[in-house]
Amino acid sequence: MGTRSVYDWLYQISLRPVIGWGDMPRHGAPRQFGCAIGAVLFLLGGTGFFLGRPLMGYLPLFVIVPLAFAAAFTQWCFASALYRLVFRGSDDCC
Repeated sequence: MGTRSVYDWLYQISLRPVIGWGDMPRHGAPRQFGCAIGAVLFLLGGTGFFLGRPLMGYLPLFVIVPLAFAAAFTQWCFASALYRLVFRGSDDCC
């Protein structure tokens, strides 16, 4: 798994030279763990809707959407906190 997302590369190539802001931080293990959890929850939700089971579709989304909003507005990430709890790590970034 790489240490940058496609969106990070788009910023690096297009916006960074124009606006002159700094380098995008690389993804550490907690962020990759969080992305994996999010992907699984979104896949479960999509699978539920695909199979015509709305409850199976909505339940994972009722978990991931509030957690995503919490991360966006408070800069606290449940998945990173869970990573540190489970793996006893303090790997915040790189």
